[in-house]
Amino acid sequence: MTFVFNEEADRLAKTGSHLEQTRPTVSYSEAKTLVKRHYQTTWNAQHSLPSEDQMPNLQRHQQTILFRRTGHCRLRAHMHRLGLSHTPNCPCETGPQTPEHILQTCPLHQEARTDHWPQGATLQEQLWGTKDSLILTTSFIQATKLEV
Repeated sequence: MTFVFNEEADRLAKTGSHLEQTRPTVSYSEAKTLVKRHYQTTWNAQHSLPSEDQMPNLQRHQQTILFRRTGHCRLRAHMHRLGLSHTPNCPCETGPQTPEHILQTCPLHQEARTDHWPQGATLQEQLWGTKDSLILTTSFIQATKLEV
């Protein structure tokens, strides 16, 4: 069966080699750059991040708290990946203890979440928003008394 497919592929390749060959208008390096730029632009448009990260405008201790937005923190999910926790799960037992879980859904911190964001807030706003949004996030993390 494979032999039949190989024969067909060889026949098509031979036919194609006899057709007029056009030279690419851009080099491989240029094409790669254009593709990367396209996907970066598309990703940025879909995620509508602020044009500039506001992290440098925060105090040092606030920057330290927010740096943990990458997931490299002392929460159980990351500690478990490092072999330093027996479980990745949050004490609330509704999922892994990650920054997203703490900020968005953990029932143990619902009251603090409501106090800080009465109208709710997206994870994107909480971690990548304006300077005021980031300050609010650091205040929330401090209110949870979690070591991140």
